[in-house]
Formats: sequence, structure tokens, C-alpha cells
Amino acid sequence: MAKRVSYLSWRWRFVCVSLALFAVIDACATATATQRIGNSEYRFSAVAPAGSVTCMEGDAGHLHGFSFLLAPNKEGCRSRMPQPYVGLFGDYNVAYAKTPAEWVGNLCPLKHSGLAPGETSGLAFASSDSVACETPDKDGWINVFVVTMADRWPDEKENPTLPRVPYFLYTAELHTNRIRRKRDLATLREILSTVKIEPQ
Repeated sequence: MAKRVSYLSWRWRFVCVSLALFAVIDACATATATQRIGNSEYRFSAVAPAGSVTCMEGDAGHLHGFSFLLAPNKEGCRSRMPQPYVGLFGDYNVAYAKTPAEWVGNLCPLKHSGLAPGETSGLAFASSDSVACETPDKDGWINVFVVTMADRWPDEKENPTLPRVPYFLYTAELHTNRIRRKRDLATLREILSTVKIEPQ
């Protein structure tokens, strides 16, 4: 699979919609109070940070997740200009990756994580084996990815030829620049601490 520089580079652009997830939400609303946003297909949710704008994102008929714009411009989710955001996405593990460490190389191809010692603290999905990495993006932007996996393939018992690997891949992505990096890493940690993954 090709390296993913950013979910925005290969998925639909952010689209503002009202969707029934765990609750009906206005995906273009600015979060002024604690609001849990969820995804029923991939069974995860998180709390939107105050002041952010929530944008839904999907492709091929699947709503993969959502992103929180951290400093939204006036066009919000419809903007084509780079904006700092934290995205949370679910995918089926069709690559049959065995561990988060095996998968994260598709996102950050360098042999090291790109994060300084100590910076990985809190960069994890709660109660899940997680791996974090950082990679440069174009025009001075950077991406920080945090990856975990969960659940078993539904037909694993009936189909013994299936590889014994997790069913879901979960990715948190911070898209930011060097000036905002420190505070946005803190926001990423805060969001990750609210994530609930509820596989069957």
C-alpha cells in the first residue's frame, strides 16, 4: 500500500454534514462544551476539544472518522488551505498487519519515530498497545500518527485460513506546523485520553 502522507491527500476532503452516530450532531459546529463524537461502523468515539470544528470524513461509502480543526479558518471544513487538525480514523485491517509497529511503517517510513525521547508519553490510545511516529509533510507541515488495533475477524472460527490478526486499525493523526507543534501535541494527548474503542 502506498505511504499515506495525510488522510486528506487520499480521502474525500472534509465534508460538513449532520449524521446520526452516537447522537445526531452538526458536523460543522464549533465545540463550546464537552461533546462526544462517535463512529458506529468502526466502534470508537472521542470528545471534541472546546473551540474546535468537527468535520466528518469518508470514502467509498464508509464514514471512516472525523477530524477536529484546531484553528479553523472562515471556510472551516470546506477549506482547501492547510489547517492544523487532529483526525481519528478507523479502517479494516485488510493488509493483515500483525501489530501497530508493523503498520506504522506505512505512515512514517523512517527507521526512527521522529519524536524526541519523552515526547511519546501520552501518545497512545487508552488501554491499547499503540505506536507513535512523526514524519515531515510538504510546505513545513508535519504529521504525527498514533496507531492501535483491536477485535477479531468476525468469521475467524469458520474460516481457519484467515491470518490471526486484529480486525480493526485505528489511527490518530495530528497535522500541524513547527510553531504550533508543542501545544498541538498536548491537544492530541488530551483527545487520545478520551477515546473509547468498543469492539464486539
